[in-house]
Amino acid sequence: MSLQDLNSIVQNAPPGLLKGSLDKQGRMQVPVEAISFLKEFGFTKLFITSVDGKTAKIYPIEVWRRNQALLASVPQHAELAKRLSFFARAHGGEEAIDTAGRLLLPLELRALLKLEKQSVWLEFHQGAATILTQKDYDARMGLSTEHLTTDLAVAESLGFV
Repeated sequence: MSLQDLNSIVQNAPPGLLKGSLDKQGRMQVPVEAISFLKEFGFTKLFITSVDGKTAKIYPIEVWRRNQALLASVPQHAELAKRLSFFARAHGGEEAIDTAGRLLLPLELRALLKLEKQSVWLEFHQGAATILTQKDYDARMGLSTEHLTTDLAVAESLGFV
């Protein structure tokens, strides 16, 4: 996947937070907007994992393979690449959205992040989606709200409309 392809994906990703839910079997009901976006780019296989031990990520398999190739192309970071890749593979898995619009999250990932029956939000960024739990959502909303006045003033001074 070229940088130009990735830029096109990033530019066409859903701009808002998309609400979904997890059932007791660990299947996430994927929002329609996310399914449409993935279909638009022909993404059928997804790699679901965590790379930080705190949040879950959904990568189109092509984007995940690009990440792997990127890390492999920098020999001075070979050990970093091995460690990060091992962690992601140990908690991840390749899945596809089923005909009912659900995505099964890997058991190891659900255990690591304590993902269980709950509402979740998808936030698309740089070609992947982060799964935010209610706790993640509340923490980010609190931080955003706390700094909103100052952040908006700075953004407007930069030309934000």
